[in-house]
Amino acid sequence: MSHHRFAIVVMNRGRGESWREKFVEDLARADVTLQGDRIYLRGEWMGAGRFKPLGEADETLSRWISVGGRPFLGEPSGLFVWSHFMAPSNAGDLVATLARTAYGAGYRLDTHELRENVVRRRFRLTELTTPGGFEEGSALLEREPGPYLDEVVSAVKQALEANQITAWAGVSREARGTNPLRLYPPVEQAGHHVPNERADDVLYPLTVEIWAFHEKLGDDLDDFWYDLDP
Repeated sequence: MSHHRFAIVVMNRGRGESWREKFVEDLARADVTLQGDRIYLRGEWMGAGRFKPLGEADETLSRWISVGGRPFLGEPSGLFVWSHFMAPSNAGDLVATLARTAYGAGYRLDTHELRENVVRRRFRLTELTTPGGFEEGSALLEREPGPYLDEVVSAVKQALEANQITAWAGVSREARGTNPLRLYPPVEQAGHHVPNERADDVLYPLTVEIWAFHEKLGDDLDDFWYDLDP
C-alpha cells in the first residue's frame, strides 16, 4: 500500500508555527489518531500517512499552493499525504475528517486531480428556519460566533434587505440542533406581515452564497477518494 496516494493542504488558520500539533489535536477530537505512520479512526487501522513540506508538492498542487491565503483559511502550512484501504466501511468518515480539519485542497497524487474542499455555495434561506439547515451545520466552516459567521449573517441580511424582508436573523444561542443560524418571526415583506405558516413560502425562492465545505464531504466515499491500486 502506497504512502502517497492522496495529499491534502493543511491551512494555517491562525495556528502559527504549531500548525502541525494543532492539526493532530483537531483530528484526535474527531477520533482520528496518528501513531507513527499509521492512521486510526475510532481505533480501527485505516491506512498510512505522514507530513511533508509544501516544497515537495508536484507542479499541479504547487500552483494551488502558490496562490497563498484564502478567506477564513489562512495560508498553506504543509502537506499531509496518506493512503487508505481500497474501500473500508468508514473511509468516507476519514476523508471528511481530514478535509474538515485541513481545510485546504485535496489531491490525488496518482491521477493529478485536485478538489477544493472549501467552495462558494448557494443555500436557500429556508435553511435558517430548521435545526437541520446548512446540512445540519456541517456545511459551515465554523459554528461558533466569529468573523466567518459574521460574514454569513451579513450575506443573509443583504439577501433579506434586497427582497424587502425584515426579520431577526443571526446566530442564535437558543437554537437547537447543530445549525446555529436562525431566522425568527415576526416576518414582514414590503411592510406587510407574513403569517408564520407562510414564512418558508416567502424564503424558499431566495438564496445566499457563502463559503462552505464541498457538498461531497458527506459520509459516502465518492470516486475521487477511491484507492484503486493498493
